[in-house]
Amino acid sequence: MSQPRRWTSESAAQPSFAHHALRNCKARESRVAQSRGIGTLSFVPFTISIDSTQPYLMLAAAGPATLAEVSGLAALIAQLVKLQGHDRVLANLCAVEPQLSFTDHLRVAALGLELLGRLTRLSAVVPPGYLDAPAARAAQLAGMRLHTFLRLDEAKAWLEQPAQSLRSSTREAAGAVAGRAEAAVLRRS
Repeated sequence: MSQPRRWTSESAAQPSFAHHALRNCKARESRVAQSRGIGTLSFVPFTISIDSTQPYLMLAAAGPATLAEVSGLAALIAQLVKLQGHDRVLANLCAVEPQLSFTDHLRVAALGLELLGRLTRLSAVVPPGYLDAPAARAAQLAGMRLHTFLRLDEAKAWLEQPAQSLRSSTREAAGAVAGRAEAAVLRRS
């Protein structure tokens, strides 16, 4: 019978079978892509980083995001809030490349309200052009205490506001969104 392999610093320096297999797979993909004239294939993952050292839950996400990734992010936030007892969340989404249809935005809003509606505050830093995304507007109109920002420092400042000023700023933001939506409806008719 063979003895179990012991871990040593020398064995850690040796590349593993998985490392060799991955390297060979990447090399093969590159050769196939080059033979077809399409260049090197690349895989860009959707990544999430979590920082629990703050007095609130702070997450950062990056990469292309379809409905599946955004829904998974909302579910992860809900689970972390439940496990760690946070009532405030800062989501830094400025490196996310959303690939959502209008219907997907509404689904995200409904899911976000269902999973995260009990949060005291939710601030999201979004890419330019998504400050008034349909998902954020729909969630705000439904009563979610969500505010979107383009800058991280502004999102942190809003998140750290005392509860009294938060209620008035949330009410003002929701009123402004509702007013814009009502004006858009009136213009159409």
